[in-house]
Amino acid sequence: MKFTVNPFGTLTRRLRSSQLKPESATGKPGHNHQFPFDIALLDEALYRNGRESLVLYRNHKRKAQYRVRLFLDGDDLPQVASATYSFPEATGIADKRVARNMSNPRCQLFIWAWGLFDIDVTLTFKDGHSYGLRHSMTFNRDFERARTEFIEVS
Repeated sequence: MKFTVNPFGTLTRRLRSSQLKPESATGKPGHNHQFPFDIALLDEALYRNGRESLVLYRNHKRKAQYRVRLFLDGDDLPQVASATYSFPEATGIADKRVARNMSNPRCQLFIWAWGLFDIDVTLTFKDGHSYGLRHSMTFNRDFERARTEFIEVS
């Protein structure tokens, strides 16, 4: 999922000109109709091992759970200070804040997921503004790729 960016100016210039509204102005994180940054939340379950792709899974309460990597990508990523991932209550996954730093420049987070669901992420930028976006998971598409091997972990 990629969002278009207004081709004019920098983030700071766009904020000063009031072309962007912080999340607090909309009051609805994850529900901005036009996300004005080139930042996307992505998910994948594949791990590459040479020419093969691996999917890690475990059985938990008679359900398969897959190890899924969530991460951010895009040209405006250097402006992000942190990302707070929020999950549906039914998943049992607690909300997690991930700081963007040299050791984690894409705000990467690993979770165990039993199915596909929507994730809300609140991005806090270095200037203090926060914006929300919503992502529908698509890691199941990774299962259809050729040479994908499923590895059970405990």
